[in-house]
Amino acid sequence: MDKQVYSPGDTANISLELRNTGDTSISVLHVRLSPDWGNPVEKSVDVSVMPKSSSIIGSFQLTIPKNATKGQHIILILLKMRSGGSEFSWEVPMPIEIAPRDVSLNCSSFDSTVSCDLMNRGYSQINGTLSFIYEGGRKNFNVTLNPGELRNFLLQAEGNVTVLFIGDGIRKSVNISVSQANLLFMSYRPVFQGYFANITVSVNSTSKASLILEVDGKTVDKAEVERGISTVLLRWLADEKGEHNVTVRICSSACSDNRFVIKVLDRKDLDDLLLKFKKIKEAWELLKSRGISAEICAAAENDVILLNRTGDPSIFNRTKDEVDGCFLYLKSSACNLLGNSTSDPESKKYVEMARRSERPEDFIGNISLVKAENPVYPVYLIPVILLAVLSMLFLAFHRRKKGFRRKYSGFKYRR
Repeated sequence: MDKQVYSPGDTANISLELRNTGDTSISVLHVRLSPDWGNPVEKSVDVSVMPKSSSIIGSFQLTIPKNATKGQHIILILLKMRSGGSEFSWEVPMPIEIAPRDVSLNCSSFDSTVSCDLMNRGYSQINGTLSFIYEGGRKNFNVTLNPGELRNFLLQAEGNVTVLFIGDGIRKSVNISVSQANLLFMSYRPVFQGYFANITVSVNSTSKASLILEVDGKTVDKAEVERGISTVLLRWLADEKGEHNVTVRICSSACSDNRFVIKVLDRKDLDDLLLKFKKIKEAWELLKSRGISAEICAAAENDVILLNRTGDPSIFNRTKDEVDGCFLYLKSSACNLLGNSTSDPESKKYVEMARRSERPEDFIGNISLVKAENPVYPVYLIPVILLAVLSMLFLAFHRRKKGFRRKYSGFKYRR
């Protein structure tokens, strides 16, 4: 792929290379790319890959939908190939990361000056307009930001000022007062039931000030700040699901209330995801004895641990996508390997049932019934098997008795 991360509306340029590690040539006949958002791309090809070599088998373009969700998505790559007079298919999942265009807008005030930092937090260039709207006037700035670029803007003003950025489908605004105790910024997000809701508040005060956190009319936390710019963390244990009315009150010589709503999500979705990943790990343990590695789940496991510790819904969708991708890779790897290791019709039926399984529990049940005629040996047995073969060849070429030579005359490599 030509980029590590794509934004909705981007075009992904994908070049596929196939490496042949076997001893016979492989001909690639057809390639199909099926992203999980639909609109698959496919074309017929005629590419031969010689043994112990690699070849480019084609270049493809996929358009990322404008409504694509943030996180990791999966593209299934299906190759139809021919080798040794027989045709076969191979399916491989390929992850692709999507992140929407986004900017951060942070503003503060010093005396009669408003200072704003505008940063492109996405992976594509952003064009837009930053406006300072104040009593009796308006100042506009045309802005172009490359990925990761930050620009600072200053304006002399008094009273209430609204800072507004509009561009490329993004709308961000900050209201700021040039007065004795000003709210610089405040951040919060939804939280799962049973976790702490964290509200980060930054203020600029010309004297000591008090910050009070109220939830549904009850005071749950408070903090004191000194003169100057201060950032504090106010917390509240969200033990009841639903929407809660929250007020952050900033008091110095006078008090100002900042009201908003925090949504507490039902913990059931989180618990279901944690249980699913637990079952996936059980499936990996079952398949390890057949030589299938579980390394693909490392990223998912890290995010599951983080999600379980923080209860942060902002990483829930990403973690869910990673867990689903882990399960998809598990099914693809196991079914490809085990399907090629048996000729028993009943076992092949269970392999296909496992491939279509929606739940890890069903996958475990189906794959447990597969009887592999040619087991996939664990990697650590390969040196032992290789040593045994070399020993037999050594004896066959150095013994002179006719009977012994006849005994090993049938020892040949078979495809």
